Amino acid sequence: MVRSDFITGTSVSARKGVRRTPSQIRTHLSNTLSNDEALAALQEPEVRRRAVAGCTAVIWDGSDTRIIRLDALAGVARGGALPVRRLGSHMQARSNLMLHTTRSSGRPAVVWAESKLEELWMIALDRRADVTGYQSQPCILVWPIGTKKILQIPDLLITTDSGIEIASVRSESLLNDYARAMLADLMPDTLGAHGIDYTLRGSMPRQHAVNLRLLGALRWKCPVTREEW
Repeated sequence: MVRSDFITGTSVSARKGVRRTPSQIRTHLSNTLSNDEALAALQEPEVRRRAVAGCTAVIWDGSDTRIIRLDALAGVARGGALPVRRLGSHMQARSNLMLHTTRSSGRPAVVWAESKLEELWMIALDRRADVTGYQSQPCILVWPIGTKKILQIPDLLITTDSGIEIASVRSESLLNDYARAMLADLMPDTLGAHGIDYTLRGSMPRQHAVNLRLLGALRWKCPVTREEW
């Protein structure tokens, strides 16, 4: 029996298509407020307070979904959360679908990246000694608003020596009013209230990006003194 050094991942046939969402996940994506309705609802202090307190996460194990409390995300992250959204691309897409190679708890891993900027932030995470792994599109955050809800899918769930972090990646030019209210306001308030670190990671200076790509190319190479020859 051949065993792979790579961590377990999900297999998606070309026939099904990478943009198709499993029915178990689709059931959680309905009955949502429109952007304008969500912004108006969050202006009400009591509505916002209840939404923040009642926020939950939907996770995916490759065969079924599970709704968990936010403080349970640390256990899920260490167990290997699978992406809840299959990334896709097309000719007019504003993002570039990419595969990024990394290490998860010392083992080789491949993580989907939705854009070049997101992959750059993954390379930056690879340079951090305290990061043990990360997953993209790790869960659906659900805020209850009466009989409806607000949804957001974080870009990254990061495991570190001291716990977990959640990060969103969005360049400043793409932060419209709704995105700013969600990513720069609601998400940090919510995750902070539940004891989870959160960052919104934006654009990088060109030289910073060039330096990261050069460092990323050398990240997993063994020192010359350890080569057999």
